[in-house]
Amino acid sequence: MKTEIANIDDLKKNLQALVKTFSSRQVLLLNGPMGVGKTQIVKCLGEIYGLPEASSPSFALHNEYQNEKIRIDHLDLYRLESEED
Repeated sequence: MKTEIANIDDLKKNLQALVKTFSSRQVLLLNGPMGVGKTQIVKCLGEIYGLPEASSPSFALHNEYQNEKIRIDHLDLYRLESEED
């Protein structure tokens, strides 16, 4: 499936439809160069689920957002160069 996203409203609309298909333990892998919107997708997902605003975990590598409905683990792995990292 391929979807073109023109703006944030399109992104939110498409994500709202997508989350309806999620299982109880869903994994999303977002891959792409810096600046293409991966963190924006996490922010929009957090907004859909009523979580605090997400930020890029560039320094911590891992941020966790949680409420009584959901937990999102946001990992930024671009700096990892090997399995040992």
